[in-house]
Amino acid sequence: MANQRSTLNTKLPVQLLALDGTSIPATAIHIALQYQDSVGSCEMTLEVGGATAQAILEQEWFHLFASARLDQASFEPDRPVRLLVSLRPAIVRKLAAQGLDAEDVFNALLPNADAAALPLSVPLKQAESWLAIELKQELALPEELTNEGTISIGLRTNWREKLAVGPGLREGSGTKSSVSLYAQMESYLSSKGLKAEPINEELMKLRFHAEEAEWGCVVQVDEDARLLVLYSVFPHAIPAPLREETALAFMGENYGSLLGNYEMDTEDGELRYRSTIPAGPELDYGILSAVLAEHLNVMRHFIPIIADVSEQNGL
Repeated sequence: MANQRSTLNTKLPVQLLALDGTSIPATAIHIALQYQDSVGSCEMTLEVGGATAQAILEQEWFHLFASARLDQASFEPDRPVRLLVSLRPAIVRKLAAQGLDAEDVFNALLPNADAAALPLSVPLKQAESWLAIELKQELALPEELTNEGTISIGLRTNWREKLAVGPGLREGSGTKSSVSLYAQMESYLSSKGLKAEPINEELMKLRFHAEEAEWGCVVQVDEDARLLVLYSVFPHAIPAPLREETALAFMGENYGSLLGNYEMDTEDGELRYRSTIPAGPELDYGILSAVLAEHLNVMRHFIPIIADVSEQNGL
């Protein structure tokens, strides 16, 4: 496996997304990537507005949990904040496996990045894939002190120490967790404010509420194969006259899809979207967050389209 040490300085906007699809406006300032074999790190300095920084604190984006904070801070909304984040180790290993560098990371974060050409663009754009290390904001000085230096406020977390020590964050280390995959998934959903209702030892269900629609989702947990499968069912079945055309359209969508695929029951017209997440020895929460976010984005995008098509055809 290749070794890599690369950096990139820029001041261009990048696209980052919260789990619920909320866009987090940010400008990339510096990216540093290094790895030897499969061990390494990737840190990125972002510039965000003060109001965005405050939202990051309140929403706990970038794993900025209260338990991880070493300081407390409140940021002025009209001044920029520098945010230092570190990529989760499991995704760094994927960068190393593909021999990617800092410029590749930056290109994957661009708003118009092609997910088909840059498969890691999806997880890299997810705030859940990055761990907040530090936030810092320079404050305005009184006019009489403008030549006396600068003063800043900041907030640090313990993520860097945990990344350095490793045992608590060593994802995919090869040791099977004593906690069941089902319990890990329930815990993850709970941490995101999502309530799952158990169906049996392998299935749980939940509902998603978005501005565009509301729909149900079933999570299948295969402990032996170490797989999670998400099935989201579109709220309205495809009317019989449109099923053949719809099937052909979604065959095309499946052909270019990297993270999931569409399935339709030709008998009753039920349409669902399926995403499969390999868990490995340990459930990778960064990858899970990225796949779940993409899964939700697909449903939010296509539910209104299908409803409009049915309405236009008087069905």
